Amino acid sequence: MFQSSRRSSSLLLSKIEGDFTCNITHPRHISLSIDDLEQGFTALSNSLPSILSQKAAITPAILSKLDKVMGPASLAEPFVRSWVSYINANYSARMKAVDRHFSPDISYATLATIPPPSSTFSSEKYDIRRATEENIEELTPLYRDFSREVWHPNHVVAVEVAVKALRQATGRKQLWFAYHNHPDQQDGSKTAAGFLLLGRETPRTIAIRNMFISPAFRRKGIAEALVRAATRFYLGAKPLGFDLQEPGSIHPKDEICLNVNDPGAKRLYIRCGFQFEGEHVDAVSKKKKWYSTATFEVEPIDKE
Repeated sequence: MFQSSRRSSSLLLSKIEGDFTCNITHPRHISLSIDDLEQGFTALSNSLPSILSQKAAITPAILSKLDKVMGPASLAEPFVRSWVSYINANYSARMKAVDRHFSPDISYATLATIPPPSSTFSSEKYDIRRATEENIEELTPLYRDFSREVWHPNHVVAVEVAVKALRQATGRKQLWFAYHNHPDQQDGSKTAAGFLLLGRETPRTIAIRNMFISPAFRRKGIAEALVRAATRFYLGAKPLGFDLQEPGSIHPKDEICLNVNDPGAKRLYIRCGFQFEGEHVDAVSKKKKWYSTATFEVEPIDKE
């Protein structure tokens, strides 16, 4: 997989293991003219073949390493069109750029924006845990339900696929899950109610990638409890506000990032400290609190 990044004229194209898209960005403190952008797109396109493969031909397998690009529309669309033009001019493959009309908003939470601990989300009601290898078996059915609902409406992923994904996530210590402590459960049995999967970790940031709550446990506050717990943990908030078995030690992050396309989910994240409303630019850091993205794909011209 293409796991490196490429910087040209202050544009950065990157893909992290496990992501299905490449991401294109530029530093917020640099203003780029139209000429700067065009030169950057051309330079990136010209350098990509040597990064993707040492072979002379761009094959479908090689192209799949860079067939989806997400970023601000002002960057994603012109870059993909530049990349397609380069392929069509230099290789036998005939490609086109396709707008997937998937435009999630990206935001972040910091220690200053997250809410304080609340008794509403106490450990008496929600048993929040960071998953380990021992939890994979009980989380596998939940992950398969997630794949059916979110990714493959007509096809659930195989057990071995789910187990592999969960093993990778637990190995990175980036999978959280919750039991719902219902007062009527007298026998001590518990069922995993939902999970939160993180990724794209850097020394100063980590991103929420996926969250899924089993239909039987929705509208009980579990999603918000998971997000509150994970954000407080990774941002190093004190007090933590919930009990965590074997929490371990981490270097606190500066930001928890995410992208979201669903209005209901966005309202939940706003309650948890993500900055999707109010002033568009932070008064202190001058950083955008949120921005919209676009997703463009590269595919063969003859594809129906």
